[in-house]
Amino acid sequence: ATGTKDATTFLRGDNTFASAGGANTPAFSVKSNGAKALANTTITKLSFGTEVFDTDSAFASDKFTVPSGKDGKYFFYASWQTATSTDFNEQRIYIYKNGSAADPNIQGFHNHYGSIQITKILDLSATDYIEVYAYQNSGGSVNTLDTEIFKGFKLI
Repeated sequence: ATGTKDATTFLRGDNTFASAGGANTPAFSVKSNGAKALANTTITKLSFGTEVFDTDSAFASDKFTVPSGKDGKYFFYASWQTATSTDFNEQRIYIYKNGSAADPNIQGFHNHYGSIQITKILDLSATDYIEVYAYQNSGGSVNTLDTEIFKGFKLI
């Protein structure tokens, strides 16, 4: 075998040693810092005023932007919840890429009161940006709880 054998390497099928692991960065986790009013039948961008962590300073102005040299596959999770027990005709959450729904046919959706979540894996390049939007159809405006969450990381 070629390469260096130690506690941080593994033997590959081509009989060479390679480093194991890697960093799932950039990575971030943000949450809301207050309730947000959602108009009926309107897609509304969610705000995230509190950074829990942001390894590459890639989250700003309510969006994550892929840093230079960090192209690849990314995992994202987002959620929101209403402050009312109203039943909904529709309640949705969307992941947007560069200003448009990443996949308009796939979004979190349900028609009753509660928390709604979405997960998504996306191929991204430097300067691509990701945002989270919410939609509700309850017959009137509703407020979210102060529980909106948005997080993501680069897959290795």
